[in-house]
Amino acid sequence: MVLTRALALIAAAAIVPGGVRAAAADGTSTAAEAQDGNRRDASVRARRGVALYKLGRFLEAIDEFEQAYLLFPSDALLYNLGQSHRQLDHCKEALEYYRKFLEGSADSPLAPKVRALLPPLEKACEVKLARPVEVDSSAGAAAAPPVAARPIATDDRAPRAAVATARDDAGDRASAAAPVIVAAAASAAPIIHVRAALGAGVLSSGGAAAAPIGPVITATRAILDGRAELGGRVGIGLFAGDPGTTARAVELLAFAGRTVRRGATSYYADGGAGVVVLSGLPRGLAAQNRAVHGSFAVPQLAALAGLDRALDDAWTIGVGAELGVGPSAALRGGAAVTAVVAIGIGYRR
Repeated sequence: MVLTRALALIAAAAIVPGGVRAAAADGTSTAAEAQDGNRRDASVRARRGVALYKLGRFLEAIDEFEQAYLLFPSDALLYNLGQSHRQLDHCKEALEYYRKFLEGSADSPLAPKVRALLPPLEKACEVKLARPVEVDSSAGAAAAPPVAARPIATDDRAPRAAVATARDDAGDRASAAAPVIVAAAASAAPIIHVRAALGAGVLSSGGAAAAPIGPVITATRAILDGRAELGGRVGIGLFAGDPGTTARAVELLAFAGRTVRRGATSYYADGGAGVVVLSGLPRGLAAQNRAVHGSFAVPQLAALAGLDRALDDAWTIGVGAELGVGPSAALRGGAAVTAVVAIGIGYRR
């Protein structure tokens, strides 16, 4: 994606209570009651939009935020719409909503961060418009340069233009009433992701190999607004050692890398360094007697890659692979090469 994530989505937190006029004596609903109903319906849609956003379903989130805005205009919803369009690289639409947000919330704590987003968004739009124009030699005419596409609505509900119109027409109603959404920070990407998996692999050196299998625990923390990550990994592998014994491989690894979200699926690639502690090796792998009967550490460089798919806002399932290499005089081949595949579940918050 051309653009980078820089701000958190405004979450739907609560309906702000306001004074509701008593019903008329004849039992008919007042305008205030109707407005209060709109506020409640808008809050429901906004919360639904936030949930869809966190799952990476940005087109659906946009639809919910638009419908919420039509029911009850709020600058918070304008911000949410800007965020959603930015995730889809719709720079033109994102700019429009961010500017409308600033018009109504110039003093918001988020305003300085939104203003900082405008220059790179404007540049991104210029880059899109400056792409080379394809010339149709048969017709002798130039094709129009591509522009950021407006997501196609999935039903007959009001398009984006109607949202802006509703905001302008609402005027005093929007400013006089309490906003439907309370601004509260909520991360668009998980801050911490812990995975518990079962791994199986190969440990080889000098032409000999063993097949360890065991649990793997990985924890990552998103940095740079979710696109980069730091993490740690602990793995325990058990495999056949000297006849009648069980060998062990314990891995401790720290890594850093990058994660990219596509819908409900996140892909990651990391590089790391750490140590593997080996003990009770089979004689085919060991170059020294202590490797068979004792423990020793092998420094390791490793590459990791995999994917996670969101089951809901918190839980994930995923699969990952690791390839590592490290030197050791205690091994017959002078170095250990490890390859591991793990599958398991994760929890993020």
